[in-house]
Amino acid sequence: MDVSPRISRSRVPSYEQGAGLPWRVLATVTTLALTLPFALDAQHALEQGAFDYGQHVEWQSRLLIFVPLAALALTAAAPTFRIAIAVYWAWSFVFLGLAPAIQLARQSFPWTGTFSVEVIEAAQSLVLLGHVSFAILVWFMSRRGSAVPPDPAEPYEPERTDDTTTKAYVRVLAGLGLTYLVVATLFVVLMGSALFNARAVFRIRVLEIASLPLGGFLYFAVTAGAIVIPSALLICRRHGVQVPVWLVGATWLAAALVTNPLVGSRFLSGSFIVATAVALLQGRRLLRLVPVGSVVLLIVVFPSMDVLRGDATSSVSIQILSLEDSMLDYDFDAFEMGAREVSLTTEARAFLPSSSHMLLAPLARWIPILSRPYIGDSGGKVVAEATGMEYTNVSMPLWAEGDLIAGAAGTIVVLGALGAWLGVTGRQLGPGSRVPQLASVPGSTALLFIVLRGSIYEVLGYLALAMIVYYLLVRSRRVKDHA
Repeated sequence: MDVSPRISRSRVPSYEQGAGLPWRVLATVTTLALTLPFALDAQHALEQGAFDYGQHVEWQSRLLIFVPLAALALTAAAPTFRIAIAVYWAWSFVFLGLAPAIQLARQSFPWTGTFSVEVIEAAQSLVLLGHVSFAILVWFMSRRGSAVPPDPAEPYEPERTDDTTTKAYVRVLAGLGLTYLVVATLFVVLMGSALFNARAVFRIRVLEIASLPLGGFLYFAVTAGAIVIPSALLICRRHGVQVPVWLVGATWLAAALVTNPLVGSRFLSGSFIVATAVALLQGRRLLRLVPVGSVVLLIVVFPSMDVLRGDATSSVSIQILSLEDSMLDYDFDAFEMGAREVSLTTEARAFLPSSSHMLLAPLARWIPILSRPYIGDSGGKVVAEATGMEYTNVSMPLWAEGDLIAGAAGTIVVLGALGAWLGVTGRQLGPGSRVPQLASVPGSTALLFIVLRGSIYEVLGYLALAMIVYYLLVRSRRVKDHA
């Protein structure tokens, strides 16, 4: 029997989609005003560069800049705003559009790679192919099985559930929160003062902990959990699921501690911040400005945010950088690493691990004992070694990881799968949204920060946790429905 939720409509946030056309126009104009100058600057720099790459490369570059920019503006203007899809286009615009254009114009890549025009053309073609696959699967999955889209004029109303289902949701979310709190507390105790030291000291202590039983899994659990679990509790609490307030606050504080930017990865810190922002703003007008805000922060502040890292790959102070300076930073190596993968000759590929090995490595690494033959076999490390890089602790962007495993078909599959996931979780995310959808949105959105520049080996476990949260909540409802 369907009854009203336990929480009254007045105690949940007013729904953003009732803002109407004026706010959508304002969000779109703001998005274009803040991003178009960057786009024109990057394109002008490439066209006026000293090296002539030819019309093919230049037109591909224009598409890689302006197609994501147009998609970003369209999502800002859409009656139903889907934050994860908007963020995919925002960060594609930066990592795979602006950055390559500036790097090609300067003929300077973060890891000093050099590539022929043919390799650049092939790499840019792969990115465009991945974008097409992503867009098609997003469109298909966001409409498959969905009912009539929600009326933007309707006020927000959470999922209508009976008391048994609501309690089931609370049990699952509270269990996840308590588990994470215990794991994070254990990690903080084991890390001790190393949690507040330079990155080099932090990494040494993490390696020491990894030697303990399940110690290697512990760091993954606290970092992946930091991005997915506190934001899931927070967004569900805001939208009517009565998770204890103290638990929401405690898990968030623990996550903030283990992803602090002074010793951790900028991408983990940034993902945690984005997940929190989405959880707080879902259902509010300002959510439409998060993607463009992230673009500006990525370009002018992010490259110098990670101070005291201690491994010579970051700044020593926080500063504001120009567009062309920031795009040459190590953080914007996604296109270069992809181009390195594309540049591998048939002879060089013959010395790499097999495609089946590279495909199994991201899964096998989490299985005790079975993981031993696969440890360290990430796409970034393998390609870095094959192309003669001295520093090999690098990431491989998802589109190139697909190509490494199965050629162009692999790129289509991995970015298509990402589009399918965002299409499912973003489907009809409005009035009457299901709790599983709400819980999965912040983490899935934030993890795009890592997915667009990190290999399957490095990020599959993170994204899998967001999927597990979704599955557990869906299953808790199904158990009740079949009782």
